Amino acid sequence: MSSYRLWKRLLKSQLHKPQIRFVTGMRHRVLAGRYTRFHSHPEIEAVFHPTGAGTTRLLHRPAITFKEGAVVLYGVGEMHEQTISRSGEDLCLQWLIPVDLAPSGLLHLPHLSDPYLISEFLALTLGQSVDSPTQRALLDSRASSVLLNLLHLALAQSEELSTGEKYVAQAEQFIRDEYPKIRSLMQVALHVGLSLSHLRSLFKKSRGISMVTYLNQVRIERARNLLIHSQLPIKEVATQCGFADEYYFSTVFRQHTHLPPGRFRRGG
Repeated sequence: MSSYRLWKRLLKSQLHKPQIRFVTGMRHRVLAGRYTRFHSHPEIEAVFHPTGAGTTRLLHRPAITFKEGAVVLYGVGEMHEQTISRSGEDLCLQWLIPVDLAPSGLLHLPHLSDPYLISEFLALTLGQSVDSPTQRALLDSRASSVLLNLLHLALAQSEELSTGEKYVAQAEQFIRDEYPKIRSLMQVALHVGLSLSHLRSLFKKSRGISMVTYLNQVRIERARNLLIHSQLPIKEVATQCGFADEYYFSTVFRQHTHLPPGRFRRGG
């Protein structure tokens, strides 16, 4: 067999090999105050935020804050929402993967600095024409490289944070269990067994938000459920969720949902 045919056979073998498939790349200009309602995709989605800032949240999970340069990867079928606090641009890539490898949850890479990955995000979100199996294979290969590099960076960062992860996880669990009774973050620190300043630092580094923000997110999530599924007065909702008074509750609720409690209860 000639060398030309051997090289061609290698190419053809890769054209039909099951692999990660690139679906699409998109760019969106996003303005401060924009809210994207809960939605999901049958693919893995990575959203790179070269500019702008905001929060994103999975259904029934607290929000995380992303800043300029961050990448958020959403698992297959994960319901997620996004709120923009500073105008910018979203660069979105999506991949189809084998069902048995489909991940859940999300990964957050606070800052992407790799010039190669940034350039590939820019290129793959401009729109790519596919006119032949060879072009399809090349596109899949490029996009797969981006995904694997992102996974490597995000997971490596997670491992670096694993030393303090157990303390952060304990703090999260205590907050979820005791949020109506917590009057000071010192209660959380005493439960975990660390100084408050150390725990605050670990929590912010691991989760990208402060402990008080997380506490308020947990309380607001409970308040949403009570407002929708009960007839309790707003003052009682505030009390059951651990807020000192309904006025402070209303302020925090509006910050997180962009609606006052009463209007939220009436369906916006």
